[in-house]
Amino acid sequence: AARISGRVEAAICDICATWQRGTNSAVITFRKNDKMTASYLVCGGLNCSLHVRDMTDESKLSRTQLREHTSLEQRVNRLHHRLRRMLDAVTA
Repeated sequence: AARISGRVEAAICDICATWQRGTNSAVITFRKNDKMTASYLVCGGLNCSLHVRDMTDESKLSRTQLREHTSLEQRVNRLHHRLRRMLDAVTA
């Protein structure tokens, strides 16, 4: 439907939970072993640290789009937790 309407799909970064326009997102894939991979949808510029600190236009738009009312400390803790979980998943 997006191709027909010309709209850009939105994505939410698996690292920082920032809402991104589809053109500003990417997929990163880690090979766990010969048969398994782990893939994550992420911000295209990997500016997650800046996004959670509201230092980008994308972060301000994201808080509005997601109607998120979390504190800076909560967003930073969430970022750390998600990064730890991703690293554990790809190194296990």
